[in-house]
Amino acid sequence: MSWNVGGLSHLGALNDKECRELKKTTNYSLSSPKKGKWKKEKREKYLNDRALYDKLKKQKEKDYYQGICDTLEKIIDATSFFRAIKRIRRPTYRPNPISSNEWEQFYESFYDSIAPPLSQDSPI
Repeated sequence: MSWNVGGLSHLGALNDKECRELKKTTNYSLSSPKKGKWKKEKREKYLNDRALYDKLKKQKEKDYYQGICDTLEKIIDATSFFRAIKRIRRPTYRPNPISSNEWEQFYESFYDSIAPPLSQDSPI
């Protein structure tokens, strides 16, 4: 059973130290063959690092989805249901920390700096 939650990076499932380190190593090993005109040994090292990273990423993804399935299987009441759903649901609304007055002041100062305000005598 698989669950599509729109990717894993927003949930932090692939953002642990092990994945970051392996991705960093893979990116470094990619820069080496680029500089060395894709010599065979450097290219093979990059391909091996990339294969290890992809394998780790797939395993983490599989473990993540299996954890969700296990959580859903253990649901016994409404409270545990909503706890499980909260884990996979994305936040739909984030309030803007900047008030509308601050936005208006910003745009007024921005447009005043671009063009001076029109005088009352102008035909427009």
